[in-house]
Amino acid sequence: MENRDYGVNVVCRREEKPLGTAGGVKNALKDVPGDFLVISGDNLIDFPLDALRERHEAEGRQVTIVGAEVADPRDYGVIVADNGVVTGFTEKPDWEQVRSFFVNTGIYFCSGSVLDLIPEGERFDFAKDLFPLLLRKRGAVGTVKADGRWFDIGGLAEYRETNAELLKDPANAEPEAGVYYGSDSVDDEGNRIIAPCLLGNGVKLGGGATVGPFCSVGAGTEIGRDCVITDSIIGENCVVGSATDVHAAVLADRVRLRENVLLENGAVLGYGAQIGRFTRVFPSVKISAGVRVPPESLVSEDLRDRSGVSAVFDLDGLSGRVWEGVTLADALRTGQALAGALGGKIGFGCDGDPASELYLSVCRCGAASCGAEVYDFGRVFRGQIGFYACHCALSAFVFVACKEGEISFRFAGESGLPFNRQLRRRIEDGYRYGAFSYAEPDRVGRRFRMELFSSVYKARLKKSFAAFRRSVELTVESADPFVAETAREALPYGEREEKPFRLLFITDGGAGESYVAEDDKVFYGSAALLFLCEYEFARGNDVAVPEDAPELIEKKAAVFGRKVYRAGPDGERPPEKSLVFNCLWAFDGLFLAFRLCEIVAQSKMKLTELLKDVESVSVRKNICVFDCEPETLHRTMEAVFGARAPGSAYYRVLGGGAGAKVRQMGNSSRVRILSESAEMEAAKELSAEIAEKIRAAVIDNRNKIE
Repeated sequence: MENRDYGVNVVCRREEKPLGTAGGVKNALKDVPGDFLVISGDNLIDFPLDALRERHEAEGRQVTIVGAEVADPRDYGVIVADNGVVTGFTEKPDWEQVRSFFVNTGIYFCSGSVLDLIPEGERFDFAKDLFPLLLRKRGAVGTVKADGRWFDIGGLAEYRETNAELLKDPANAEPEAGVYYGSDSVDDEGNRIIAPCLLGNGVKLGGGATVGPFCSVGAGTEIGRDCVITDSIIGENCVVGSATDVHAAVLADRVRLRENVLLENGAVLGYGAQIGRFTRVFPSVKISAGVRVPPESLVSEDLRDRSGVSAVFDLDGLSGRVWEGVTLADALRTGQALAGALGGKIGFGCDGDPASELYLSVCRCGAASCGAEVYDFGRVFRGQIGFYACHCALSAFVFVACKEGEISFRFAGESGLPFNRQLRRRIEDGYRYGAFSYAEPDRVGRRFRMELFSSVYKARLKKSFAAFRRSVELTVESADPFVAETAREALPYGEREEKPFRLLFITDGGAGESYVAEDDKVFYGSAALLFLCEYEFARGNDVAVPEDAPELIEKKAAVFGRKVYRAGPDGERPPEKSLVFNCLWAFDGLFLAFRLCEIVAQSKMKLTELLKDVESVSVRKNICVFDCEPETLHRTMEAVFGARAPGSAYYRVLGGGAGAKVRQMGNSSRVRILSESAEMEAAKELSAEIAEKIRAAVIDNRNKIE
């Protein structure tokens, strides 16, 4: 805040809790005896205060309210008075209630005795509490009409109107404020100033710019070529890029607008806000201090800095605690950000939890409000995402799940694959800075109910089932009852005669490890995946697999001269849609189990025989959350694990007959650990050791800083 010497002693007092208008005054006047004057901070006046004070003292009132005539009294307290004695008020009347245009300006002359009527440390207002108390004693509250100008600048529109009124009179322009233009002017570089206008000291115009009328531009501000600025207030040391239009806007100090920005009527930008090139800010939008809006944005609602929100974006999507970490407003904004970044057709599904269903419906509405077509699949499990995304040619899929009070939004792009870094950044920026726009009413996205599309998914499973129904009996168990229910409907065994082969498949329907059992022999799902990949390689086919698939797959591919497309967020290029569709067994546990049964039936060999030469492999997939800032986590992991391989997001760790890949999940404080070993226990142990090592290092760094 700028300090100026006005020849007065200024004392500031802080309210530990809100005390109201009168309570706040009492708190500020501690140890200050005698009469006092109250003036609201959003008033700009030239009233003769000395003369008004003399009238107050002469009439002996406890409080004298300064009143003024206004054209529209509906936003003020209208004073009801009898010969200068206040008898009542009408607060913010409708037109039918207006009986007077004489209103309370919020300026009061008060005797010191008034402070005794204001309780200590409690919320107490002048209009609501003190004045009704004084009005019971006739003559205690008086009023005087002020002659002069009074501007209420508590609203932004009023602030600009006040600026325009003051600019009309050149006497209001202080000599040291800059250059006042009372008439139109054009300089040698084609810059045109339309009066009235005030340019502060050191303002630079880039050529071909038009400024005014009714513009005040702060000292040190730079305005680029071919800009048009009208009816606006621009603070000090701002930068306005070339070909930018600013209409009826207010910019605080040090705002930066890049080129080709459009600020429409009523837009307001806080201190240090930055607006990217080719961005449009819609009418009356307020952008808080320090907010950065990315290029090519359409900003249609107020923006605040959301860097402190507890919702966390990572490689998979968005997550946080239900209600408080991720609010319903966050769900709405997430849908809007997805529609703004992607458009097209967006699929939605959830795990069936009531909270998930509520969050999903709100997110879905957000996407539709910004023009995306909404495909609502209702209850799904995670493995189905790829199937639905491929079949319906979706641009994205949102899967919402709730577990132990944590709500998560998992995002998938075309073919159900993860978003790349650039797209993740666009979506996060859209969420954080409101870089999206609402659709026109006739272009709001339609909702397509897709719950019955699950029959297509089951038909695909039943087609596979037809190939092994007479020789393999498959039983599916899952912690997710919806997975087990879907499998049972796709396995319509009629006759119950003994089949030559019997398999048990256990899965969670998500990203956890699954198991296949035959007789008393149990195989990890990752080993079964490795077998299916070898099976495809032997037939001359490439494969697409998830990012967390065993690394042994690449070694097997090299033996057969085939290629593996690992579908992670940082892959070289995504696999073709047709390849993903042919390899859905790599992404969906049910498809993997059914495909295994097909091969068992075709070969007439037991699973133990088919997998006997496949190397035993298990992948432990773990996500850890650390209580530190993302930057601290990044530096800690660099210190603990050393350098990463060029172009890789993963750190490599070896130990106890297992190997692991470790990475920070985007800009979050979460870490993904993928540990791989022949035995699950070894993989679990290494994963736990890595998590503990990071946690200890984070705590150690925090202690050093403290």
